[in-house]
Amino acid sequence: MSVTTFAAIDVGSNELSIKIFELTDKNVIRKLNHVRHVMELGSDTYANGYISTHMIDELCEVLKDFTMIMKDYGVTEYRAYATSSIREAGNRHFLLDRVRVRTGINVIILSNPEQRFLMLQALALNEPDFNNIIKHGAIVLESGSGSSQATCFSNGKMITSQNLRLGSIRINEFLKTLERSADSYFDLLKEYIAADINTTYRKHFIKYKIKTILAVGEGLNSLCKYVDYYMPGCSVLDAKQMNDMYNSLMKLSLKDLARIAETSEEQARLIRPTAMIYKQIMDINNAEHIKFNVTDLCDGMAYEYAVSVKKLIPVRNFDGDILSAIRKIAIKYGSNSDHTSYVEKIALGIFDAFKESSGLSSRDRLLMQAAIRMHDIGTYVSFQNIEKNSAHIILSSDIIGLTSRETHIVAGIVRYKVTEFPALSDMEYNVCDDDYMKIAKLTAIYRLANSLDTSKCQKLKNVTVSNKNDKLIISCDTFMDLTLELASFDESCAFFKQIFGIVPKLKQRRIINV
Repeated sequence: MSVTTFAAIDVGSNELSIKIFELTDKNVIRKLNHVRHVMELGSDTYANGYISTHMIDELCEVLKDFTMIMKDYGVTEYRAYATSSIREAGNRHFLLDRVRVRTGINVIILSNPEQRFLMLQALALNEPDFNNIIKHGAIVLESGSGSSQATCFSNGKMITSQNLRLGSIRINEFLKTLERSADSYFDLLKEYIAADINTTYRKHFIKYKIKTILAVGEGLNSLCKYVDYYMPGCSVLDAKQMNDMYNSLMKLSLKDLARIAETSEEQARLIRPTAMIYKQIMDINNAEHIKFNVTDLCDGMAYEYAVSVKKLIPVRNFDGDILSAIRKIAIKYGSNSDHTSYVEKIALGIFDAFKESSGLSSRDRLLMQAAIRMHDIGTYVSFQNIEKNSAHIILSSDIIGLTSRETHIVAGIVRYKVTEFPALSDMEYNVCDDDYMKIAKLTAIYRLANSLDTSKCQKLKNVTVSNKNDKLIISCDTFMDLTLELASFDESCAFFKQIFGIVPKLKQRRIINV
């Protein structure tokens, strides 16, 4: 049995942490150690827009200690990820270079969607009842130091995921100057949090019945210590229990709260806004239960790595969740669902017919589906420059499950779906050679499929695609005039040949409409 020792390093807004995991061929991830160092990097970023020199020095010293821990455990692989505190820092590039030079650790900045998706994957692994919970309606609420993410599930599918710039440190930094002049700091805190939550809820979540709030997040450890103090051994609270626990927490002095949570008074200040975010989300959704789960980003890193090296079988088809959420985005912006579904089906047939020789992967197939589903959302803005508008919306959206790089690929497919395909040097988006070729290949497939519904009347029936001796044959039945589609098809074939060296053929059987 082969064993891999893996380290996950989270450079968070409120603490640095390292977890050491043991991965075996038995589909098991075992935690060996967890070391945390409280360090409010977010306080610098959210207040000043950059991280100070003395904070960077402290960060480097802690990461040096982490390298010694990795050496002691014989770690062979590691990941080090940073989130909003460094992502939003104006001096992040200099910081990362200094860390790399002084510690040897290469810290990667995660985008918000990447960060949240890692958490979802880890939660699905660590929460035994995950699939059952989301089947009956749930919001996975991750409250962090810089922001919070609410991901809505209904009937077992991910519906939408929205980011709220509500995090315990960010809130404290923003309200610090107002605290002395406010009649009641708690009322001020409640009003500030409610403003964002109510707006987001009405826009995105009001349609769905939510039974359970699944609480995760960077600030959950201290809150969970208080929950355990209030109701020993209990990680699930009903609405009344949550209300009672919340009221008791708010009445405590900061000193007593720090003692119970086994932390400093400065850190204890972060517990109240965290609890308030969970409480308000629970109340506004009339949720029956809230379940606390201490899964963190390090667990997500371990899951991602274990799956990538085939030490772990994925616990859920997250591709289905990604596509479900993308469909909701398309509906929100008024996409033509009949045309989109029709073109998607044909495009998938073309992709699958010669996937062995195309150099494309199953992940590329998903990116093509994402592009097709969102190809016309720019009409929401204007019917002029639809492709450019659509690409802009895609790049401005937090699409959970897609990396920043993948989002640019999807935007590229949409941007050049009808216009002349540019040279790499003329691309509007900064992409590497490999991604440029992916965009070109997936655009060629999409254009070919889209040409067969130029009229948006779905004229072709019983469409099948075959690839024999490097000849791509698209066969169909029709009883309608295809003059418009054939002209567009011929034009798309030229680009397809340029990319793949294959000239597609359309074989149609004319059916008499009696």
